Amino acid sequence: TISEGAIPLKLLYGELRIRDGQLDSPNLQAQMLNGNLTLSGNASSQRLALKAQLDKILLTDLGVPLGQQTLSGNIATSGTLSEPGINLNVFTEVLSATGNIALGKRAKEGQPLTVSDLKLSARDGGAAKVNAKLVLGNEQQIDARAELMNANPQQFWPGAPAGKLNGLLTAKGVIAKAASMQIDLTINNSQLSGEPLSGSAHGKL
Repeated sequence: TISEGAIPLKLLYGELRIRDGQLDSPNLQAQMLNGNLTLSGNASSQRLALKAQLDKILLTDLGVPLGQQTLSGNIATSGTLSEPGINLNVFTEVLSATGNIALGKRAKEGQPLTVSDLKLSARDGGAAKVNAKLVLGNEQQIDARAELMNANPQQFWPGAPAGKLNGLLTAKGVIAKAASMQIDLTINNSQLSGEPLSGSAHGKL
């Protein structure tokens, strides 16, 4: 085993082939300290098609301090090594996440990172859906939108008050050294700590 090192891995077995610049993994099995991971597919400089199946991997083993929660589901890649795409369909005992993340073609202003329909759903039924674009360059421009749908803050942020939030959060600007951002929040038909909540807030950073 290699569990004594920084990698939370007990056993790695299966077939992994590298030939003519292409990596092929018919069925590579990784037994983690807690949980299992299966990697299949192939990858080269021209094509990326790998799929990881996660089965009850303890989040603390991955450096995420969320107690005894485990991570399961599928993560699939597409595109190329320079312009990869990731499709998420994963869940813990409290939250689930589905959606797409893609790194686009580099342009003069930078390389765009796009988050499409990333939906975070809580066990109690509340959810948040995020769409965002971040240009990875000197200014690091961001344009993000998060829709709250009966979202319970307590499910998303430990220690936060319970409630049901409906509304829209938008952020647009740059997040480089000379940060400048416009943030707008609108809440309607919501509750927080048992009290009705609605209103809007606007700010600049």
